[in-house]
Amino acid sequence: KMLKKLFQKLFPKEEPLVLEEVNFNNLGSWLNDKLSRNDFNQEITNFFNKIKEQKSTITENLTALEEAEIDPKEKDKIEPKIKNIVSGHRDNYVRQMTIFIDNLSVPENTDIASAIKFNSSLNKNLDDLAKRTAKSYQAAQHLFFKPVEEVFKIVGEMNLQIKNFDQLLEKKGLKKVKDLQASIGLLKDFEIKRERLNKDLNWKKQKQERCLLGMKKQQQELEKLKNSDDYQQYQNLKEQETNIFSKIKENEDNIHLFFSKLSRALRKYEKVTLEAKLVRNYLEDAVKSLLHDSELKIIEVLEKLNSSLEKNEVVLDDKQKQNAQELIVKAKEGYLQQLLANSKKLSRELIETKERLRKSTVDKLIAEADYKLEHFTSQISLVEKEAESFKTKLSSSDNDETLVIEKIKGLVKEILKVDLKINS
Repeated sequence: KMLKKLFQKLFPKEEPLVLEEVNFNNLGSWLNDKLSRNDFNQEITNFFNKIKEQKSTITENLTALEEAEIDPKEKDKIEPKIKNIVSGHRDNYVRQMTIFIDNLSVPENTDIASAIKFNSSLNKNLDDLAKRTAKSYQAAQHLFFKPVEEVFKIVGEMNLQIKNFDQLLEKKGLKKVKDLQASIGLLKDFEIKRERLNKDLNWKKQKQERCLLGMKKQQQELEKLKNSDDYQQYQNLKEQETNIFSKIKENEDNIHLFFSKLSRALRKYEKVTLEAKLVRNYLEDAVKSLLHDSELKIIEVLEKLNSSLEKNEVVLDDKQKQNAQELIVKAKEGYLQQLLANSKKLSRELIETKERLRKSTVDKLIAEADYKLEHFTSQISLVEKEAESFKTKLSSSDNDETLVIEKIKGLVKEILKVDLKINS
């Protein structure tokens, strides 16, 4: 029996857990209601009353310190400068203490949540007060030792009262209430965050739908434009333009090839002819020179070159001479004239085609539709990425929320002996 009693004393039987269901939105009020019915109220009342008494005592002691006079026996021994400095520190000490006391408001409610919040706030305020008054306290002691110590003593007792209350909270397991309240607040933050993320995600989905609708519309518009007679005419003009460019290039190649074959003969003739400048121009850029030689003066120069070849004034080997003379005959028979005519004709056709293309609007409409289609496509891609980002954030938030919920359940079980189920 003795062993059984000892065992029961060392390992007391745990209280059975009570199962309770609470709606998420009512979690805070449920906790406050539970804490308000905690059997710790008498300790809280005693704590608050003690703080009120100490507040009153400090107020009385501050009045005494403010009105305190320097000991007459010491007064004449102290330099006026020192007296003024110490009195200034005394006044500052009184002022800082008065501000602290004026701001010290003991809660009317004696629930555990209010008590924990008040105790934590008071502890912080006392730490701040100590930092602000340390120098003034030490200096004022020199001439006002007793009244300063009376104030300091009660402040010390208040600080001890806070520590004792903390120990009571720890002993009762209620120190974790603050952590529990913070976790519930964090849970509410998650709810707000989720609502915002869902709202943003829905907005992105709506934007995506609008972009898909716009893209479909532009695809239809583009298809309609490309099936139109105007577009077919435009395509024909573009093809015609390409063909003209090709013919111009072919004509220029023929001009270049013709004078390239004559280059050796023309370089030698350049040294003996009076038309050296014209010959040099053709040697440097035959195409440009022929296009600017509307009177075809080059044919006359070629005839004179042929004469010089006959007279051996321009000396070439037999094969080169024969090739040069054959080209000169070809020029005299109208080859260069034909090349020049082709160039002018093709140039006119190109100008006319370009003018007709310029007047066409279908290409601009297609370009605009293409631009809009590209815009909608890029927007859809961007929105999809943003939506995935929001989904990832939501998933992460849900995971974090689950961890906090489990923490809340664990704290509730420890503090209130309740197996809590939180309903959304």
